Amino acid sequence: MKDLARNSLRQDSPMRISRYLLLANPTGIVHKFWRCHNRAYLMDSDSTKALYLKSTEIGLKHRSSDGRILLQAYCVMGNHSHQILKYSGGADFLSRFMRVAHGEFGRIFNKIFNRSGKVANERPRTVVVQETDESQMRAHMYVEANPIRAGMRKFENLQFYRFSSFRFYAYGILDEFTRLLVPPEWYLRLGRTADERQKKYRSLFQAYLGKDKAAPADYLKQFIGEVNWCLGQIKKIRELARNARAGPA
Repeated sequence: MKDLARNSLRQDSPMRISRYLLLANPTGIVHKFWRCHNRAYLMDSDSTKALYLKSTEIGLKHRSSDGRILLQAYCVMGNHSHQILKYSGGADFLSRFMRVAHGEFGRIFNKIFNRSGKVANERPRTVVVQETDESQMRAHMYVEANPIRAGMRKFENLQFYRFSSFRFYAYGILDEFTRLLVPPEWYLRLGRTADERQKKYRSLFQAYLGKDKAAPADYLKQFIGEVNWCLGQIKKIRELARNARAGPA
């Protein structure tokens, strides 16, 4: 059944669906994935990773975003970054946020390193996450487990990786970056107190690593969720595309 969902994406729909169709719902949760140009390690230094997150803060607070974008999770690596974002009021606000944040990062990065040209490999991918606790949790933990998959950290010292939101959710560490986070509802339901939630999250994260340490093949495409839900989203997008081609009745 899982293969059927993947094949449905590959047959007669392009791998890059128009964001207008993909994010047709006025509210939603996305896994945003962004890669450096030519997959170069432009963010290898801590200072450049910090610049990326500071640019994210500028995008979140910019008047064009109008407070409609909430950052739920993040992880910045040497040549790419991941974020879980919740948007409301339509996908235009998400597009504006990304335009401001990435524009700011590229402008400052090129100025610092006396360079010009592209910093991003292509426009960010915005993968739609099904709004169930399980799907949101898997996407969230997938993002934070990146340093472990890359062999940079082990679970025991992941809290010391400054550029992942794991340190907040698992240990309650507040810093200039984790203060940008707005915890999702599923996380708040893990316990009555912060200590209870953090302890439960560490347990769930370890269980996730045991099952899903390697990324499923359907990540970073269009949808993260249950198979039937993914198939339903594909069907809906195809209907929207057909209606758009047909024009007004």
